[in-house]
Amino acid sequence: MLPIENHPLIDSTTMTTLMSQEDIVRITGAKQSARQIEILARNGIPHIVDANGKPKLT
Repeated sequence: MLPIENHPLIDSTTMTTLMSQEDIVRITGAKQSARQIEILARNGIPHIVDANGKPKLT
């Protein structure tokens, strides 16, 4: 498998940095992932949920 930075369909201009878990706690005011996801969704903040159930956003 190619490292993501060498993947032919992804170039460096499309790669972004994900927010840290500490930043997500700071913007949502919640420490639990389920509560963070609820707050993000309620406020219309685009995010994804990883395989561990944690929200990820840029």
